[in-house]
Amino acid sequence: MKALLKNIRDTYQARAARRLLGRMGGEAKGDATAQPLLILMYHRVLPEQDERLAFEEPGMYVTPETLDMQLRTLQPLVRFVELAQWVRARREGRPLEGGDGRLCCAVTFDDGWLDNYEFALPVLRQHDVPATIFLATGFIGTGRTFWPEQLNRLLKLAAALGPDSRAKGSLEHFISSAGIKPDSSRYANKEYAAEVIAACKQFTDAQIYQFLDDTFAHLKQDSELSVNTAEEMLDWHQVSAMTPTFDVGAHTVNHLRLNEAANPADVDAELDGCIEAIHSHLGSPPALFCYPNGDVSDYARTAVEQRFAAAVTTGNGINQANDSLFALKRIGLHEDASNTPEAFLAKLYRGAGAS
Repeated sequence: MKALLKNIRDTYQARAARRLLGRMGGEAKGDATAQPLLILMYHRVLPEQDERLAFEEPGMYVTPETLDMQLRTLQPLVRFVELAQWVRARREGRPLEGGDGRLCCAVTFDDGWLDNYEFALPVLRQHDVPATIFLATGFIGTGRTFWPEQLNRLLKLAAALGPDSRAKGSLEHFISSAGIKPDSSRYANKEYAAEVIAACKQFTDAQIYQFLDDTFAHLKQDSELSVNTAEEMLDWHQVSAMTPTFDVGAHTVNHLRLNEAANPADVDAELDGCIEAIHSHLGSPPALFCYPNGDVSDYARTAVEQRFAAAVTTGNGINQANDSLFALKRIGLHEDASNTPEAFLAKLYRGAGAS
């Protein structure tokens, strides 16, 4: 019954989404410089059988087939544009060239995952759709991944450890301090991992990475389990090969959450270091920025405004003419909530705040 009701809801909202996108596309006709913008937010693109999915958070990926379907579904309804081009036109107070009465839509990817090169790039090229990728430059060309993926991996490895393991004890102490009850029977469960990851966001990035470094060191000493990770992040050669399709934006060096807990000196170093790395490897500085985790303090907002032309958030919505260029809204997409045309359009409808 729940599945039936969901299908009925999605069908209704998909029809409403088609009407909404068409109406918003026509809103700029009276003022061609005031073109609304839909921004899609993706992270990872992985086939269902890919082993990397075992260590990924729910809601962080779509399959290549789903990405292909979503672009095909939108092509009659929107005009795909490069985000940087829309921003330039908006800042200069001029119409975006080539307007055809459809709503503008920009595609973005966060972080710098290798699978964006492996699986997203061919789909985007097939449909001739431009995109922007926001790089956390300290991870590019390294064996490092972000702390949620590391913590997820640690949980799954810990499920096989005995009660006397120092690594398991360290893990259980840490998640207890986050307010989560340790339950080794659920360590391999994705929903449990998502609960632990969400709770650990109360700690600073430095605290989390110190815990992970210490605990993985214990794990290597205490067990024969393999803690090696497959190559998951892009390298600079791959980034360069993507640039005819992807514009490259900044996402800090270490994916530091720019909230009130972030030291101003660290904020400046993260922004400047990211700009310098992209400029050094690609020949030009990035014009666009993405706030890690969507977090931004007043200091960080000012620092971003001083360095970039615009910035995107994780907040839902479609951007209107009077919206700030440094708080651009996006609609996040993931496999289980948008893997059919009806569910995808319904997700856009709800993300636009129209439900």
